[in-house]
Amino acid sequence: MAKGVTFGQELTHKELYNNLEFTVKDPDGHEIAFGQELGEVPENSSKKTGQEGVTKIHFISPVLASANVRRDIEFYEEKLGFKNVYDSTNYSDGPGDYAVLRRQQAVLHLQFQFPDNMISTDVKFEVENILPIYQEYLENEVITEATFHAETQWKTREFTFFDLSRNRLTFFEDL
Repeated sequence: MAKGVTFGQELTHKELYNNLEFTVKDPDGHEIAFGQELGEVPENSSKKTGQEGVTKIHFISPVLASANVRRDIEFYEEKLGFKNVYDSTNYSDGPGDYAVLRRQQAVLHLQFQFPDNMISTDVKFEVENILPIYQEYLENEVITEATFHAETQWKTREFTFFDLSRNRLTFFEDL
């Protein structure tokens, strides 16, 4: 523990998807993962290397609760245009308790949780040119026209919906 931080996982190389990752636990015991795709040199990887500077966060890759990972993979692929880049059912005969999905720079993790313990997540995607994805999701019957807000009081254009495990997804662009 350093400066009140409890690490869930020390810095580890995840060979399967070529990331360096570590996790910390928040005050409620939830683990928050930080990762970096290998191939680029971070501005500030650690004091052990003698590098100094400011860490630059490129994107966030949240872990979403899933009551049924296989069902949710299908929803994200067929309705939302994400690609399944890792699925635990490909590596074991188990029920499929974890998956990683990607669309452009958005990376989402799905992790099985029993419905009684379900903690849903609220994720916001900042986009440029929101209208094509809005139209795509209308055609895929993920949203209705009523979900679109052409101009919010906080100067965004956005729409929000829930996935099949009740995680709230918001797509927005600044005006």
